[in-house]
Amino acid sequence: MIITTFSFNYDGMDRINEYIKSVGGIQQEQWKFYYGPTGIDKITRAQGGIQNLTIDYTTDTNGRILSAGYNETGGYSGELFAVYDNFGNMTDLVDSTGNSVRAVILDPNNASITQYNPQGIDDPFTYRAVKGFIGVEPWVGGGETVYLQGHIVIPNPWGDAVTNGTTTTNTEDIVTKEGGSSAGDPECIIEQCERMARVYGLNFKRGVLSGDYSGETLYSGQERNISDMSCEEIEHAMELASEDWDRLGALFDYDIGDLDDYCNIYDLIMKHQGKEHHMHTACQYWQLKGEHQKRC
Repeated sequence: MIITTFSFNYDGMDRINEYIKSVGGIQQEQWKFYYGPTGIDKITRAQGGIQNLTIDYTTDTNGRILSAGYNETGGYSGELFAVYDNFGNMTDLVDSTGNSVRAVILDPNNASITQYNPQGIDDPFTYRAVKGFIGVEPWVGGGETVYLQGHIVIPNPWGDAVTNGTTTTNTEDIVTKEGGSSAGDPECIIEQCERMARVYGLNFKRGVLSGDYSGETLYSGQERNISDMSCEEIEHAMELASEDWDRLGALFDYDIGDLDDYCNIYDLIMKHQGKEHHMHTACQYWQLKGEHQKRC
């Protein structure tokens, strides 16, 4: 019987700062985690005592991963951008041209059905990496007894099991550190709008309203800082954006759904990736909505 052991160490803030994978009593991998003010900043992997992978992350103010600078000796190197589904699962990593580099297809219960990873990307922060979840998939394919050491959480089909010692399991699931979901939050859409601005040149700046919706009528205003706008002005701008949304749907003769429906907008972002004008309208509306929810 082959025994695979994962040993976890934590820092003073109860965050994983190291885990070691051993197979048959022989250390195979050592991962180290480094944190900045807003979350994970960098991780490294050593195999056979030699460091051969470094990943440098950018995160939002909630610690949610936005991008990763991936550099593997003898493997893939480049900037990767995170794509999330409606439930906060990181379902795709895309390169600077928008092409998928690593992706996962999930079933309705958020379990992995199949994965696409032609470059062999090895990143613990994937799939269920919501707000900094750590995930390791040690026994995909089965055939091993896996020992998990440390105060970790193991989601599985029969409910969550928490351990402060050693756990043996043969289920095909993923080991995670506790976190939370941000699905439905305007911030999720705003983050994707920022990514589309970087990758596709979408006309979007966080906290700045386009002149399209800042005037008395459509396309009659100038850029404004949303924080300087009154609640009444924000509501009027949202009405103009909604009017423009309906106009665009009629103009191009297709159904782009409800602008105020989070799931609909997130799905459109994933499909269109900022290549069409209605993505601009959606991004403007949802950052207005986020500000309105905060203070109006």
